[in-house]
Amino acid sequence: MITTKCDRSILRIRSLHPEKRKTGCCTGRCCRDDGNDLPPLYLHYSQLDDIVHETKIIVNNYKQIMSSILHQMKKTAHVAKLQGEVVLIERKITACEQAQGVAIYTVLAKRLQHLQLHDSDAADNDIRILPGLQAAFMAATEDLKDLNEKRNKLEEELDIREESSTANSKSSVGGFFTNTKLKTELAYYEREIKLRLGIFGHQVVNDLELLAGDPDVQFDENDDRDGMVATVLNQSKRELRTLLQQKQDKQAKIQAARDA
Repeated sequence: MITTKCDRSILRIRSLHPEKRKTGCCTGRCCRDDGNDLPPLYLHYSQLDDIVHETKIIVNNYKQIMSSILHQMKKTAHVAKLQGEVVLIERKITACEQAQGVAIYTVLAKRLQHLQLHDSDAADNDIRILPGLQAAFMAATEDLKDLNEKRNKLEEELDIREESSTANSKSSVGGFFTNTKLKTELAYYEREIKLRLGIFGHQVVNDLELLAGDPDVQFDENDDRDGMVATVLNQSKRELRTLLQQKQDKQAKIQAARDA
């Protein structure tokens, strides 16, 4: 084994740098080197400083990587939260359009019914209606007429069967399943009616340009016949524009978070 005379200036630890194995001290002049690898490896204090420095670099790089990962995770979670809020706002917009469709169609349907009581030949296009609603109302009336007829037929059949089962204390299993089937079909038609009224409400928004038009323009609520419809339209217009502004603000925040 090769020995050295400057034991006070070296540390007996294994080197991480194979190319420095033959350097035994600060100058190397007092160390005998015959060209063979030294089994016990000697490091000078300066070499230890290099190791500490490189270790610090590795640790700092690790911290930067973990910080970047954490930042990306936070940004992704924030964007997901904003996207969820946008979905909720869109659902509120759909619900508002649906409620508007139900309210306006109810008013117009009652007006048509009143007109037909006095004139049996009156048609859908004979009622006085706000410009832009005629086509949507006629299409909705045609679709809802068929759905209401089927729903009413099922309700009558269910009423008859329930009266029959009440009169007879014994009810068969087959009758139970038949009633269940009829109730399921009734629920289906009620859902279809609700969806069709929602479509009518959406058409009203588009045809009357409640969102694209001038926000300051209001419908005349003092009109003798269209006052009720105008009231619903003005209220829906305010609610829809507020929800639309909230949606646009959330989308802007999403874009800003992605760009950050």
